[in-house]
Parts: sequence; structure tokens; C-alpha cells
Amino acid sequence: MARGAPGFNGVRLEEARLARGLTQTSLAQMVGRDSSTVSAWEAGRQSPDWEGISRLCNALSVRASLFEKTGEACSDHYFRSNSSVTVGLQKKSKARLRWAELLESHLSRWVEFADLDFPNLDMGALAQIDDQAIEEAAEQCRDHWNLGTGPIKDVVAILENAGAIVVKEELGGVKMDGVSAWSPDCQRPVVLLASDKASAVRSRFDAAHELGHLVMHRSISPDQLSKAEYAEMERQAHRFASAFLLPAKTFSRDVQRMELDYFISIKRRWRVSIAGMIMRAHSLGIFGDEYKERLFKYMSARGWRRAEPLDDELIAEKPIALAEAIKLCIEGGIFGREEFLSAVGLESFDVESLACLPRGYLRQEAAPVVKLKDFQ
Repeated sequence: MARGAPGFNGVRLEEARLARGLTQTSLAQMVGRDSSTVSAWEAGRQSPDWEGISRLCNALSVRASLFEKTGEACSDHYFRSNSSVTVGLQKKSKARLRWAELLESHLSRWVEFADLDFPNLDMGALAQIDDQAIEEAAEQCRDHWNLGTGPIKDVVAILENAGAIVVKEELGGVKMDGVSAWSPDCQRPVVLLASDKASAVRSRFDAAHELGHLVMHRSISPDQLSKAEYAEMERQAHRFASAFLLPAKTFSRDVQRMELDYFISIKRRWRVSIAGMIMRAHSLGIFGDEYKERLFKYMSARGWRRAEPLDDELIAEKPIALAEAIKLCIEGGIFGREEFLSAVGLESFDVESLACLPRGYLRQEAAPVVKLKDFQ
């Protein structure tokens, strides 16, 4: 390796570049170097000097300490709506997940996150997982977490209480729904939910979909699947999400009428989209293909395929574990805001976004050590 700053990790440079949606050529132009130089930095064949690192930090809005971080990247990622998501957006979401792992790694020195408590479901090969097995897997998850058979209050909270690290942020792509992976670094699942489409029921379904991947497909490598196999894996996770959110017996009893307006009334209770409930009712044999298509035509005529009733009323679920951990450490005097940002190598806006912290929380000035007494 050519002489340069010691301890520089080119993998972290590539990660930061992808997190910003940049190519090697565009980054090279921003830092005034050749693209071949940036490529060599990322591959570890060269190490930038301190001026080069300074330029990288300015261009990527990160801190120099980020390039010193080690760690093993997740090998398998499960992408929701994989066929319609660009490669660049996939890479960006992977990089953002890696940054979430950085936060967990640093915070876990002082904070105890929830113990890992995911049911151990050995589902076998993809071809061995049929619809009955999926229904049973969803039921096993409910039983494992004592959720009963009624509507689930908060899917994101279930993931976090079971030990997953969940982040939710806008990624700049309305077709990007979510991605999940088992992290070799923190030995727990990491989940990213995209909030580009502000729909509480859609985000909730995405969370259940990622849960399906985590419990059913842990031994399956998505990169080794054919296009048809990947589509089948997505269908299985979709079926799991429907079964998990809408248990067969309980939901079937709740579908007392089959008019669209009736589905509005039970949408508030189950917090699943009307389209999702129609599909679930059809899969359970409550009505056939012809009536399902008729209901979807009625939905289109009312403009509900773009936005359904209650979509602007229901509150979206939000991760809280990372935010609570950061607040606990900062407000408990474990470390200061600037100290924390320097330790993880990220700027405040990225940490606030990943951890769902209020904008500006990490830029607040420290409270005064002393103040005047109130004599009133």
C-alpha cells in the first residue's frame, strides 16, 4: 500500500460514497483526484494523505474517524419490491444499514438493547416452504411473543422488543419499501423501512414483510436466487405479512360484509390497507377471483388505488430504540453530543435521521453548569 494516513479503511469510504448516492467518478471530481485514485483508496491499494481525507470528509459530510472503523458487512440483504428498485438505491440502503450498525455498536458499550428473541423456525429450502407452512410460521411468531389472535398494535415495537435494530428514513425512491439483514457485527437483525411514501398501513405491512424474511429465509442467500426464485421468496414474505397481521380465523370472522365501505370500518381496527384486506380475504376463500376483481375496480373508480380512506389519519409506527439509547447516554452524562458524533464518525443530520431523533437534537448546546437562583 502507498504511504498515506495510517488505519484508513477503504470499505468505509465506499460505504460513505454509496450512502450519498455517488459514483467513483463524481466523488473524484468533488475531491479533485482521478477516479482511479478513488478506486484504489476504496480497494485498499492506496491510502489517502491527510489533505485527501479532509477533502473526502467535506465532500461526503462525514468525519475522519469513520474511515478508521472496522467491521464485517452483512452478506445477504432482503429487498422489498426488489424488481423495481435500482441498484444504486439498493447500495444506498445497504450503506445506511451499515451506519445503523455503527450506532448500535458504539451505544451497546453503555446501553443494553433488547435480548435477541426471534423464534427459531427452520423452514428449509425455498421450494419446501408452501402456503400452509407460511401460515403456521406466522402463527408461531404470534404465539412466541404472546400476541394473541387480534390486531397487532405496533409491528415496529415487536421487532425492536425482539432485539432488532430498526431505522426508518426517506431514501429518495418511492418504490423502495424496505430492506433487512442479519448483521454479523451486532449479531442481531437490522431493518430499514423507507418512509418516502407516508402511509402508516403500508409501512406497517413492510415491517411485517421484513419479519417474514428474517424468520423464514435466514438460511437462504438472495444473491444466489434466480429472478423467478426471488419473486417466490418475495411472495412468501408477502403471504407471511398478511397472515401475521390478519390471522385466518379471527379476520375471517371480522369480514361480516364484503362491501368496500365495510372494509373502511375494519381498516381502523386491523391497520391494514383495504387492498391488503381484500387480497387476504380472497386467499382465505371468503370470495373468489371475480368478486376480488370487482372490488378492485370499485376502488379504482373511487381513486383509492392511489390513496385510501384513513391513510391521512392513521399514525405511522416509528422506531424508538436507537433514539432512547442516545438520549439516555447524552442526558445521563455518559458522553456529550460532539463526543458521540466524533466517535461514530457521522454528522448530526445522519444520526438524527437514522435514529428518528428530533431534527437539531444533536446540535443543541449543552445546558449551563451554573445558573442564577430563582428568588420568586
